[in-house]
This record gives sequence, C-alpha cells and structure tokens, in this order.
Amino acid sequence: MEGGNNDDAVWNASGVILDIDPGSWADRSPLHDAACQGRLFALRNLILQGHNVNVITIDNWAVYHVQRSPGERAKPEALVFQPSPIHEASSKGNSECVETLVRWGADVDFDIPHLGTPLYTACVSREIECVRRLLREGANVQKGIYMDSPLHAAAEKDCTAIVKLLLDFGADINARNMEFQRPVEAAPPSSLTEGFLLVYEDRDYQEQLPMVAWAKASKAIKNNLRLTEVIAEPNISTNQRKVQAILHMHLEQRAAERAQNPIM
Repeated sequence: MEGGNNDDAVWNASGVILDIDPGSWADRSPLHDAACQGRLFALRNLILQGHNVNVITIDNWAVYHVQRSPGERAKPEALVFQPSPIHEASSKGNSECVETLVRWGADVDFDIPHLGTPLYTACVSREIECVRRLLREGANVQKGIYMDSPLHAAAEKDCTAIVKLLLDFGADINARNMEFQRPVEAAPPSSLTEGFLLVYEDRDYQEQLPMVAWAKASKAIKNNLRLTEVIAEPNISTNQRKVQAILHMHLEQRAAERAQNPIM
C-alpha cells in the first residue's frame, strides 16, 4: 500500500499487527466476568477472596503495541482504558451486582476516559434499575463523560422513565454539553422524551400536575386556563409534543393508582 506517510495506512490489515502486552486488557479479571454476566454469588466470593472492586484490568493498565511493518519491533502506541466491574454490571443491567460492588467499596463515580461514569453507562444502556441503584447509593447525578451529563444520555436514547428518575434526583435540565445542547435538544425530534422535557421546563405546568393526575387529561387541558397557556406555543408541533407528554404522564399516573387500589 502506497502513501507510507499517511497515518491511516497503519491500520490496514496487511500492514499492521496488533500485539497485546501479556497480562493487559485481554486478560480480564474474574471480577469483570462475574459482574458482566450477573453472577452475584461468584462476585461476592471473589470480593471475599480479596479481589479489588475498582480493578480495571489484571494489572490496572494496558498498552497497544503496534507493529507498523514486518520485522519491526512493536512499539507502545496508546493507553487503553477498559471498563471497571461496576461499569460492566451497569451496562448489562445487573443491578444487584452494582449494589454489591458499591457496598464493598466500588467508586460509584468511577470516571474512565471515553466511557464516563457507571451512571452514564447505565443511561446509555437504558438500564433503569442500575440507574436507580446508583443514584440511591450516592452517584453524582450530573457526572457523565466530559460535559455530557447522564440526563443528556437518557434524553438522546429517548428513555423517558430514566429522564424522569434523573430529574427526581436533581439533574440539571439546563446543563449544556460539548455541543452546547441542553438535554431537550439532545432528545430525538418529536419524541416522547422531547415532549416530556418541554413540559417539565414549564414551572406553571408543574404546579398543575396534581390536577392532571386525577382529572381526565382531555378535560384538564380543555378546562384549565393555566395549563392551556402552557401548550399555547406558536409552533403547533411543539404543542402536540407537549400534549402527548401530558397524556402519557396521565396514563402512567392512573396505572400506578390502579396498582395501589385495584377497585378504582
């Protein structure tokens, strides 16, 4: 392949051999495997045997060795950051493993470059039970990856339930990411999450939420002047998304009430 001064050329399969340093990230610790696979009993036994709950790899670091041409000695090229056990558990929805790791000293805000925190990982993976456990164990609701917050991740994934949970724990709805976007701007256009965040931003609506919860949504929208003002946006599509979010929250509230009192 010509153009040897082109850095992209080094990744050509015929010209590059990746040699993994022995004992590095290829050799995941048993704790990683137990957390990833949700094997709680094995995880507890490994912890009791003295395994480090914050381990990244067996030797805690890893380096790619890149051989750029045949016969050339492989040289260290870049530090590779691998997930910790709590990142593994959070991404796979293994909430009991998450709780066990935290209670045995795992850093609930363990921030790994290019991965972020366990909370951010759980939001990206749409694992609401892991999000809930991490928040209850004291995870920083604002700490994600760089300027991207967990709320940005949940909004981008259109996971309204996680968005609501994060807001309940004090997430900043006006936080800006690297693209200077707020969470509502990170949500997919015309999505339920975008509508929910648009409604949530309006404090007048927040005061009327109890009324929406017990009244029929259509009647509440029609008869309540202040709620009508909330959806009186110049853009009709914005109004539609707000109404959709209101109806969705009303149905969720009714379902929760019926679960608590089946005779309703």
